Amino acid sequence: MQAIGGKKKNSEQKLNESRLNNVLKVSNKKISKPKKTTETKKKPTIPIIPDKQTTTNSLWSQRKDVGKVLVELGDKPDAVDVNTKPIIVETISKTPTPFRYMYDKIRSKSDTLVNQLLDLGEEILLQNELGYATPITTSSGSECIFVGRILCESESGEGKLNATSILLEGFNDQEQIRSSTVKLDVSSCEGAHLFPGQIVAIKGTKDTHQEVIKVNEIFTGVKTEKSNTKSSCTQTFIVAAGPFTCPDNLSFEPLDDLLRTSLSDNASLLVLVGPFVPADHPWVLEDKMNCTFDDLFEHLVKKIERSCEKSNLRVIIIPSLKDVQHDFVYPQPPFDVKSSIITCATNPCTFQSEGVLVCVNDLDVLTQLSQTEYVCGVVNKTNQELQSLRVSSMLAQKSMYPLCSSDWNVPFDSSFSDVMSVNVAPDLLIVPGEQECFAAVVDGVTVINPRRLGSLNGTDKVGGTFAKIVIQEGTTSPHVQIKNI
Repeated sequence: MQAIGGKKKNSEQKLNESRLNNVLKVSNKKISKPKKTTETKKKPTIPIIPDKQTTTNSLWSQRKDVGKVLVELGDKPDAVDVNTKPIIVETISKTPTPFRYMYDKIRSKSDTLVNQLLDLGEEILLQNELGYATPITTSSGSECIFVGRILCESESGEGKLNATSILLEGFNDQEQIRSSTVKLDVSSCEGAHLFPGQIVAIKGTKDTHQEVIKVNEIFTGVKTEKSNTKSSCTQTFIVAAGPFTCPDNLSFEPLDDLLRTSLSDNASLLVLVGPFVPADHPWVLEDKMNCTFDDLFEHLVKKIERSCEKSNLRVIIIPSLKDVQHDFVYPQPPFDVKSSIITCATNPCTFQSEGVLVCVNDLDVLTQLSQTEYVCGVVNKTNQELQSLRVSSMLAQKSMYPLCSSDWNVPFDSSFSDVMSVNVAPDLLIVPGEQECFAAVVDGVTVINPRRLGSLNGTDKVGGTFAKIVIQEGTTSPHVQIKNI
C-alpha cells in the first residue's frame, strides 16, 4: 500500500512540474523569488496622549461657560471644613467572585419574578392595611383587592402604556401557582404613575360578564424607611459620569480638569461613573487605537492614582454597559483594580461614606421610564414633576431597575437581582442620564442627575457637567451644585 501511495505522489509531482514548465515557456520570462524583507506594514499609530499642540487645538479647549452653575439645591454652607485624613468608603452591594453570568435558566427567571411579586405585594397589602388579595380571575361584582404586575397589551408585554393597553398579571388561585392577565379600566383614577413591570395593589370591581377590572384606587408601592445614621464628618463629593474623553482624542482632558477641580475644592470623595473606555467613541469604532482597551483603562487608573496620591481625596469607580473593556451584563461586577486610593463598585451599587448612604445606577432608567409610562388622567406636568414622579415610583418598588424589559441593550441576569434592591432609602440617589441635569428631594431622598462630563451620547458637543455635593457633619441634607466643567 505504501508503494502504491508513493507512486501516486510521484505522478502528481511530475504533473505539477510539467504545468510549471509550460507556464515558463509561454511567458518566456525568468521568474525570480521575491526578496525577503524584514519590514512589515505597520498600522498608523495614534498616541494615547497627544502633544501640546494637538491638545490646544482640540474641541475641549473651545468649550464655553466653564464653571457656570446650572442647578443648585439646598442651603449653601458658610464654611466647609477640610478633612485632615481620608474618609472610609464601604461598598454594600456585591457580586460573587468569580463572576459567572448568563447561566440563569428560564425557571430561575420565573422564580425571581414570582418571588418579587409575592414579597412586594405582601408589603403593599400590610402597609396600606388592605387585608387579603383576591385571585384576579374572581368575578363577584363587589369591590375586591387584586395584586399583580403591570404589563402592556403587546406581544412582549412591554411598550408605551396608554389608557386602553394596561394589563394586570396576577395569580389565578389562592395557591399562587398559575397566573393570567386581565385588562384594567383606569378611567376613574387620577395621578397614578404606571409602567410595565410595576407591582401594584388595586381596589376595584370585576363584573361576571366582563374580563375587565374597573379600578377605583391604585397602590403603586411601599414607603421605604431611611436609615438613622448621620455624616460623621463634613464631606464634599464630586460626582461625574463618563465619557471622560472628547470625540477627537483619547487624552482624557475632561478627567484631567475634573481631577484638578476636585483637588482645588478639597473634595473628600470623587465618584466616577462609566463609561471609561466608551464603546461608541469614534476611535474605538474606527479601530484607530494603538493599544488594547485594557491598556487604555490601566493608563486612566494610573492617571487617577498619580493625581490623588499626595492628597486625602479618595475615588470610587462604577462601570457602565458602554465600557467596551468590561463585562456586558446587568447588574455589572466591579472593576478589578487593586489600589489604596480607588474603590471599585458594582453597577448599580450601594455604598456608605462616613454614615452617608449612596445609591448609583448608570443605566438610564429615568429615560426608559419616560418611554413606557402612563400617568392616569394627568397631562399638564412639568418635566421636573415627571422626573420626581419617576423617582418616587422607583423608590416605591424598592429597586433601582423596576422595569420589566427584554431589550437587548439591557442584558439582564436575574441571578444577581439582589444587587438592584433598595431595602433602605438612601440619602443620595445618583442617576446619570441623557436628559437635562437636575437635583431634587423626592420622598426624603436627594436625587441627582449630573448628566455627562465629556461628549453627550457620542455627539461632537463637548463641555459637559458634574455635581458638587457638600454634606455637613451631623446631617445628611446636602448642598448640591451642578456645574459646567
